[in-house]
Amino acid sequence: MYHTDSDALGGIVKLRYWDFVVQEMYTENGKQQTAQIVDFEVPQTDFNKLPENTNNYDFLYVDVQKMNTDLQNVIKSFALIMQCGKSRIGTAGLKDKRAVTCQRISLYQPNLELLLKKFKKNMVKMHNFRWQENKVEIGDLIGNKFTIILRGIDKDKKEINKIIAEFGKQIDMGIPNKFGEQRFGGIRNVTHEVGKMFVQGKLKEAVLHYLTKTVDKEPDDVKESRKLVAEGDYKSAFKKFPREGYRYELAILNRLMKENNNFVGAWQQLPKNIVYLFTHAYQSYLYNRYLDLRQKEFGQKMFDKQPGDVIDENGNVMGPLFGYDFVFADGKGGEIEKDILKEESLSLENFEVKGFPQMSVSGTRRQIKLNVYGFKLLEIGEDEFNSGKKFIKIEFWLDKGNYATVVLDELIKENNKKEK
Repeated sequence: MYHTDSDALGGIVKLRYWDFVVQEMYTENGKQQTAQIVDFEVPQTDFNKLPENTNNYDFLYVDVQKMNTDLQNVIKSFALIMQCGKSRIGTAGLKDKRAVTCQRISLYQPNLELLLKKFKKNMVKMHNFRWQENKVEIGDLIGNKFTIILRGIDKDKKEINKIIAEFGKQIDMGIPNKFGEQRFGGIRNVTHEVGKMFVQGKLKEAVLHYLTKTVDKEPDDVKESRKLVAEGDYKSAFKKFPREGYRYELAILNRLMKENNNFVGAWQQLPKNIVYLFTHAYQSYLYNRYLDLRQKEFGQKMFDKQPGDVIDENGNVMGPLFGYDFVFADGKGGEIEKDILKEESLSLENFEVKGFPQMSVSGTRRQIKLNVYGFKLLEIGEDEFNSGKKFIKIEFWLDKGNYATVVLDELIKENNKKEK
């Protein structure tokens, strides 16, 4: 369901890593800053530019630029190199993996000798070193600036300019602040499904669903591995799964091989910072459902305060992220919230997951309108990777916690489904 009614642009997202560039926006020393993108030249990091710590501060700030790399892997590498715990490394938020991203982190009392000697991670560059008094925290993040290239557009320059102009006018009024597809587990789209099963108390089914669900895009050896799990042959599945990229499946199967029916123990092999994502993904799925239903009910006035709505201190309507302590809104908005749980055959108490307190969610709310700032068309050109088609380069920025893919979905309108 689309909120804007501009014509479908079409196009391909993230054909190349440099097609999706993310720069963190943050406050430092009372000023707004944007992490700057630089070339991945060799040497990748010039440690000769480390400033002197004249004030004896504990935290070394550095802008970390990465390409097609998970931030958690970068943090793990830093911790191993400096022989310290990951808690000594501060960040303000995660960034996309399949992209070029730059963000600020802090290193607490870093062992610079080890860092200088051993840091050699490909496609990760550190720059803009400075010493500061405090750790980088989530609250320092303002938002993220996106510079994005869409490729394979089957329209001429005049059509593209017309679509972009109309779309730019419409998003000035805001679009539904949905959670993006990456929230739901990538190509398998499995994370929220597993979360739902845990909320329903279906623990064994949840673990097996995580291990066995496959899609056409997965490699054949992975499909075969998941089939072996479904057949109960955990040992053969463990041997068949690739060693690279499937560490969570391998960790679960390793435990199940030792204790065949210990699905609690098997699930506990996952890192705690991963486990909670499943129920949060289910929360997000239900929240997106609320936005669709609210749009059907109120149309273009969906962002306007209706009788009984919950609003924040700035007057923004807040949508539901259900949990065991959640309080329903009144009025039509509250009816929609209750209908969603009724459709799912759930009550709020279900969100207190028995046996897995780290997967329980108390509930909160999220602003339903996504504000898109500084939307701009930078370039239209011939797409060298798709003969006869065009590419465009656009930029915009979003508040923290919001998804650029939601903006792109509204612009591209895949299958041109203009449901209202």
